[in-house]
Amino acid sequence: MSMKKVVILAAAALTLAACAKTYELQENAQPKIGFSTWNETMTKAAKTAFAANDEFDVYGFKWNAGPANQTTVFDGVDVKFDGTKWSYSPLRFWDSNFDNYTFFAAYPKDQLADGEYAQNGYFVSQNLAYDGQKEVLLVAQKKDVEKTNYNKTVELKFKHVGSLVDIKVKKHSDIESAKVEVTSIAVSGIKTTGAFTVSSYDASNNPVGSWAATSAVNDATVAPYHSNSTVTLAKNAGVGTANASNLLTDLVLMPQELAKDGGPKITISYKITTGEDATADEITFSDKSFYFGQFDKSEEGESEKANKENDRISAWMPGVHYTYYITINANAITFTASIDDWSTETGHYYLVY
Repeated sequence: MSMKKVVILAAAALTLAACAKTYELQENAQPKIGFSTWNETMTKAAKTAFAANDEFDVYGFKWNAGPANQTTVFDGVDVKFDGTKWSYSPLRFWDSNFDNYTFFAAYPKDQLADGEYAQNGYFVSQNLAYDGQKEVLLVAQKKDVEKTNYNKTVELKFKHVGSLVDIKVKKHSDIESAKVEVTSIAVSGIKTTGAFTVSSYDASNNPVGSWAATSAVNDATVAPYHSNSTVTLAKNAGVGTANASNLLTDLVLMPQELAKDGGPKITISYKITTGEDATADEITFSDKSFYFGQFDKSEEGESEKANKENDRISAWMPGVHYTYYITINANAITFTASIDDWSTETGHYYLVY
């Protein structure tokens, strides 16, 4: 009797061990959820690539019958770059019991307000401060992954939600034989602090959001917003966009409205020298100021379009690169701005002031 009982217990123990081993093999057979990034949109920004020890927060949800029935898988998990690959801990594995996953992310880590995210990718950021030199926040496109792609790495495509501004100077061809020297430039009235809200995604799953700025503005007396380094456009040189010289470059700014008669402005001092040595004639222009919001969308020479409210560049937009050209002439300055999305030029905007 006792012999039979021992045999039964031993058989039960073997069965339990076999089940446990089988379960482990099935779980480990599923590929882990891995991440990579795509940063082509950053090639013209001050930050050109991710560096070792960079981290972003990832959010992810698995679902079957529509996003309303999602289960959270990543809730702001830190994903870290070692210089070669991205990793996180503890690992998650693809769940073939679900038909879809949705991911979104923010870089760098800890930029989103605690609990301020939703399964559809909407969120509110922390109150962020821009210093004009480094990118404060990038947001990944919403990424939907179907079951057939569960063996692949999730490729997150990050987009700038700040604006990039460059300011350059060139001569008008009328004074090509003169020398022009810009002795100082400063930009002021730029709002530097605010929170970013993603409220939707467009047809390409790009994040669509808005900035709520505070009243804090930049210090126009310090770099990168100010420069007293003389920039010289020599005689018979410096004409044309291709020959423009940099005044302020790679200003990473918080998107904001540009008022026609207030807000962010440029202040510039320069002098024009004509003639030779003993007969040289020098004209100095000190602290000439104009607002960024005075730039028009009219074509150069079409002065009848100037100052129309709906033709103005009325805001710096997220993910857009603005290059402003200050073209100096003897009796006027022409202000030109080219606009692109880090890679493709989409238009030119002009104002004769």
